[in-house]
Amino acid sequence: MNCALYLRKSRAEENSDPVETLARHKKILLEYAKKQRLTVLKIYEEGVMSGDSLMTRPQMQQLLSDISAGDYDAVLCMDIDRLGRGDMQDQGLIINTLKYSDTLIITPDKTYNLNDETDEELTEFKTFFARRELKTITRRLQRGLKQTIREGGYVANAPYGYKKAYLNKKPTLEIIEEEAYFVRLIFKMYLEGNGSQIIADELNRLGAKPRRNEKFSRNTVRYILKNPVFCGKISWDRYKHYRKGTHNNTLNKRYYNDESNWITVDGIHEPIIDEDTFNRAQEIRKSKSIPSKSKGSVKISNPFAGLIVCKNCGCKMQRRTLKGVTYLLCYTSGCCASTRFEMIEKDILTAVREFAESFEINYTKLKTNDFDLLTSQLKTAENKMQTLNKQKNTLHDLLEQGIYSIDTFKERQQLLKTQFDEVNALISKLSAQLKYTNTDQTTLYNNMITLLSLWQESSAQEKNVLIKRIIKSVEYERPSQKEDYTLKVFFNI
Repeated sequence: MNCALYLRKSRAEENSDPVETLARHKKILLEYAKKQRLTVLKIYEEGVMSGDSLMTRPQMQQLLSDISAGDYDAVLCMDIDRLGRGDMQDQGLIINTLKYSDTLIITPDKTYNLNDETDEELTEFKTFFARRELKTITRRLQRGLKQTIREGGYVANAPYGYKKAYLNKKPTLEIIEEEAYFVRLIFKMYLEGNGSQIIADELNRLGAKPRRNEKFSRNTVRYILKNPVFCGKISWDRYKHYRKGTHNNTLNKRYYNDESNWITVDGIHEPIIDEDTFNRAQEIRKSKSIPSKSKGSVKISNPFAGLIVCKNCGCKMQRRTLKGVTYLLCYTSGCCASTRFEMIEKDILTAVREFAESFEINYTKLKTNDFDLLTSQLKTAENKMQTLNKQKNTLHDLLEQGIYSIDTFKERQQLLKTQFDEVNALISKLSAQLKYTNTDQTTLYNNMITLLSLWQESSAQEKNVLIKRIIKSVEYERPSQKEDYTLKVFFNI
């Protein structure tokens, strides 16, 4: 029996060494496979930082793809919990993929056949209670975490100027004097009237190194200026964190909580600056703050607001007017050279116009020449895929009935896999060729025509709405003023 071996550390083993745990599980499962005469074709091992969501587990995603392609007869793992105890959607996808491909789940304790009603019910019960246990553990951890914070403990990563330590068995912070010197300098310069960029430049000149970047930026300075941990406070729940794979997020995101929901207490760690210095810095900061655009009180002046990003650092590019000339600037100091905004606007509109013209040519060509032929070829390919799926099911029956030897089975299985890959590639190609008849594509084209006709007479805010219907993002790069800039436009397709 051809098997895939899946390894993933459990939350129940939180205090054990993850590398050691996975190595021990691998040894146990390989010995079990040898004893049961199972052929392990590939080992899928999640990284130690994998989460509960399927989105954060690339090895499981790859395993499901390979299972769908008919690569394995079974998945070998320590327990059903290892396959996942995330939300119901993730669990349903995993179970259905295994069920519809007739793939067994083999553990040292039991083998589960999801096409057997009893095994399917048992699997559903196990995954349900695993999910319930996960929620209970998470709630318990959160309660313990907040209690530690209310008692003045510090549980996050140590900020610049500190390292993690323990006091009376509580997690806290210990000052690193070499870094604390620069923290005090930041507040001193700020109270003297210097801006964040001037302070960052001075720190870099003095050779200070932040934790996560090569040099200090204005953002790093601002983060230090507004963090109450430096005056001996602990502030928690300032943000809502949404992990990749939750709340329809494809990336990790965080949002500010309302200040009334923050937990702010006196920490048990030693402050680097006094509270009066910190409060004076906050007064200056608030006097310079710009009203939030989220309330709709500030109008957008940049038609490409939120769309253009720097290829080097990933920050959103900014529109700035200097001495009567408007430029596109990178927010990170010294990252890349600026460009006149009017040139950027012209090139983006040219890209939209060329895309619209390309769409019109291809759409007309398909409608007049190839549409019927491509549709017929796609239908034939899809019928061929259905036939291959039936052949795959028959193949297993012939092996079980003894009509095929194991060698013949493997040979036919490999032939089927090759045909699967060829037909899949053909379906993808034909679908791509027919994309110009897609309703979404037609809508995109119509939005482009609307934008090109209304652009000149629209306000910056109206332009921003129009352009975001068409463009997902624009990547900007210009190493220096002596070199040409490049733009890469990503359309909503």
